[in-house]
Amino acid sequence: MRGWRYNPAMSANIDAYVSPLFDVVSTKQREALYRNPLNSIHLSVPLGDDPAGAALARLREWQASGVLLQDELPGIYAYYQYFRLPGSTREYCRKGFMCHIRAYDWAENVVLRHENTLPASVNDRAEPAGPHAVPDQRHARALPRRRL
Repeated sequence: MRGWRYNPAMSANIDAYVSPLFDVVSTKQREALYRNPLNSIHLSVPLGDDPAGAALARLREWQASGVLLQDELPGIYAYYQYFRLPGSTREYCRKGFMCHIRAYDWAENVVLRHENTLPASVNDRAEPAGPHAVPDQRHARALPRRRL
């Protein structure tokens, strides 16, 4: 997998371009994130009658204009998500990684769904591939991550 990242020239303001996970963004937070035309919210929770088409168009636009640049070498991408639970001052860190794997049909039970996923938040991402899907990438989305 050769990841796509925001152009390094944008690194100083990276917090303005990345958004929380699509299933935890509040309506008020979304409104603020949508104001930045380069925020990743436009890829993960796009507006319009054809969200998948809008995300694909925006992704291609950012790739063509150099907003997003593809890594030269394939890699395994580690990431850390820091968060606090409501009502708690304790900070938690979720660690994970992203890499390229073959996409299997859910019914094959090779790659299992996340145990705590909110169905309403992911139904459009788990449905059979639509007209804008790329073969073998139906259940994946490329987001810029830092490689260790």
